[in-house]
Amino acid sequence: EYKRRVNPDVKIVTYNPDYNTHVWWDPRDGLFLVNNEYAYREAVRRNFHESNLRRVGYTVRQRLLDAPREKEFYRKKYDIDSGFTVMVADGAYAMAKAKAFTLELLETDRQLNILFLAGKNKKMYDYMCAKADELKERGITNVTLKVYEFTPDVHELYCAADLFITKGGPNSIFDSIYMGTPVIVSYCSQPMEKASYKHWCKRLGCGTGVFRTKKIRPVVENFIDNPSLLDVYRDNVEKYSRQCCGAKEVADIIYAECFNDGSALLPADARTVAI
Repeated sequence: EYKRRVNPDVKIVTYNPDYNTHVWWDPRDGLFLVNNEYAYREAVRRNFHESNLRRVGYTVRQRLLDAPREKEFYRKKYDIDSGFTVMVADGAYAMAKAKAFTLELLETDRQLNILFLAGKNKKMYDYMCAKADELKERGITNVTLKVYEFTPDVHELYCAADLFITKGGPNSIFDSIYMGTPVIVSYCSQPMEKASYKHWCKRLGCGTGVFRTKKIRPVVENFIDNPSLLDVYRDNVEKYSRQCCGAKEVADIIYAECFNDGSALLPADARTVAI
């Protein structure tokens, strides 16, 4: 709109971090960058000009790039027992199925560590802390429940776990896979999350979906009893973790687009406009 109304010479470069190209994206003008072939095909179907489309690798923030991917290192850091461990979360405010799934898993008779991320939901955090205390009071020793508030280092907990149970949020799924841990998707609230689940679980085989509360316990118990069943997911995760160079590719494309031949400087009055 800025280009149409104010400055027809402004350059527009958009990076789409989602795994589909949905109706929120505007096909009218400018370079449009996607991180997978399926989003590319969908962009073509949504009338983006192919001359404007670019495919780049997955982007990843520096905090993850710098993180060691060593499960035992993080288990020691967070004082997590060596038994089978699941991480349960569903966004910053824990408003999807994390609570119901965790309560179901607490009923297992297997040895299980549960890492519950309450995020910024203080009420949920207090509730789950009370559940952890209740387990100790009842003398239940086969299940350990650890509860965490919001942390920018949540990827370390993903790495510490054998399995990450979450909603279909693109960022959390990608971060878990980047840190080497398969996922179970428990809930998808809108098309972007459905696309994330379809991309990582259905297409690339880095996890599976369990959408009914009563089914999560037998699925996890089956993995505990037969740990080799996770091998196929781990093998697929290894294909896509630690192979992310998208940020540099995006930067190179922007540099080439805005600096022309790579040597010209931007004019002094150049501005980056975010709408």
